[in-house]
This record gives sequence, C-alpha cells and structure tokens, in this order.
Amino acid sequence: MLIVADYSSMELRAAAAISGDRTITEAFRRGDDLHTITAARVSGKRPEDVTKAERQAAKATNFGSIYGIGPYKLTLSAWAGYGVKLSIDEARARLRAFEASYPGFVRWRNNHYQRCVDRRCIVIGRDAARGVGRLFPKSRLKQGRSFYTTSANLPVQGACADASMLALAYLDDRLFEAGIEGGPVAWLHDEIVVEVCVEDADRAVEIVKQSMIDGFAETFPGAPLNGLVEPHIGMNWGTAKGGEKRTATVATPEPNYRLVYETHLKLIRGDFAGGSTEPELRAIEHTVFAYRLDYPNASLEAAKTAVLAAIKRSSMRKAPAP
Repeated sequence: MLIVADYSSMELRAAAAISGDRTITEAFRRGDDLHTITAARVSGKRPEDVTKAERQAAKATNFGSIYGIGPYKLTLSAWAGYGVKLSIDEARARLRAFEASYPGFVRWRNNHYQRCVDRRCIVIGRDAARGVGRLFPKSRLKQGRSFYTTSANLPVQGACADASMLALAYLDDRLFEAGIEGGPVAWLHDEIVVEVCVEDADRAVEIVKQSMIDGFAETFPGAPLNGLVEPHIGMNWGTAKGGEKRTATVATPEPNYRLVYETHLKLIRGDFAGGSTEPELRAIEHTVFAYRLDYPNASLEAAKTAVLAAIKRSSMRKAPAP
C-alpha cells in the first residue's frame, strides 16, 4: 500500500514565513485559497466568482512572483506550466497586482536582494535572517542567470528542502518505533511517498502527517498549519495521487515537539557514538535535553552547535595527537 502526502502550497507558505508578509500568512491561517484571492484582485471580482481559468492564471502569477519573475518570463512559464496564454501587458498587470496585494513580501524580496548584493552571497536556511546558514556565493552563479531571481528562489526552495528532510528523518524514526514495516520510497519536491503493509496503513497515515507537520513547523515557527498535509492512499502511485484521503484526525494536529526532541537526540547520539564513551554520551544527552527545554523550536544544527560547545567547555574530548 502506498501513502502519498504532499505539502499544500508549500512554497507560498514558506515565502510568507520568511518574508513576514501578514496578508499571505493570514490567508493561510483562515484557510483561504491564495490563488483565488490573487485572481480576484487581478480581475476585480469577488473570490466566489473567480473562474477555474482565472485561478490557473493566478497560480502562475503567484509562483512566478515569489521568485521575482519578469513579464516576459511569466508569459513563458504561464503557458509551459499552466497552459495559460498571457500577453506581455497582461503579465505586467498581473505582476503589479501581486505587488499591490502582498507588499510585505515584495518589500522583503527587494531588501533581501540588496543584502545579498552587499554580502556577495545568499544565505539559505531557517536562520538566514540572522546571517546563519548555507552560503551560495555570487561567484557560483551561472552565466546568464539573474542574481535577483536567485536571491528570491534559494531561501524559499532551500528552507522547503530543510522541512522535507526533517520530515523524512522523523518519519523513518517513528515508523521504526511503531514497529511498522516499510518506509519512504520517494521524495518528489513537496511530496513524500511511503510504502507500508495494508494492515498498517491507518497507523502509518497518522505518522506521515504528523512527521510532515513537525518538519514544517520546526523550519517555519509560528506558520499556519491548517490544511498543510492531507495524505492519500492507493495500491500504486497513480491511484494514490487521486485516491482516498485517509486521516483519522479532522483538525490539523499541533507540532509534537517531544517526538522532535527524541529524534534529534537519537541523531546527535549517532553522530558522536563512534568516538564517545558512555559517560560522554550521557553528558551529551543531558546537554541536548537542557538545550531543548530552553529552545523547543531549535533546529538540529543549533542543538549540535550547543552540544559541541558544551563538549569543548567541559573538555570531554581530548585534542588529537599532533
């Protein structure tokens, strides 16, 4: 049995969290459809009067705009990705409507680009706003690529990848703890595919959903979680994509930070186990536990940094021989 679960509007949610745009954030908090809202603002209609074609065109506008697309490229991507024909003037008008609708994001996009120019690099990751994360130097930019669009793209795509990888780590660990045979077999952008035995499907669905929510919540603290993940099941990928929704809980569960902490602890202990004595591992466990109490939303890298600092302070590790 396959369980297929993807993040709903993951990149738009990430863009809202990273930029702090209140309009987009509140739309997701209310459970509104952002593509319909954008289409309504472009067309001047009420949201309930927006047609399917207008929503499809707004979808191209939204996803293009968060990455700083221009009018010409929007005409190309709208046709190639969504089957929507736009003239240059129509594309320009749609981009202006997006900017007027979501000024907080546009302000972040422009200010962030200037910071990247000043630093000559793009910082990627949950703590990028503090200058902490993976670095993409401007010198690595391929010829002909825009640094402006790349500076908008990488923080969103990179953080989404972080959330998905955390979800995969939590999922694998929790399935094992639950004694469920099987596990993730594919990760496709914002979608995770899990294979389990039929008799374990109901339990596994809840684990998949909670793991994906926890990964997202840890990467984007405070972001709305309602409607974020709805798993489907089927005997193959094709039927599962359009198959039955399976979730025992109607409401979106809150992030389970206790399980998040336990998984982090296992990963950290695994990293240090190769050259650590049992007393050292217990000291590491104590340090991580204390750190997670103080910072329940801390990332794995932040926890590891704290542990390393504690090891250095207490001289638990001896310096290697010269």
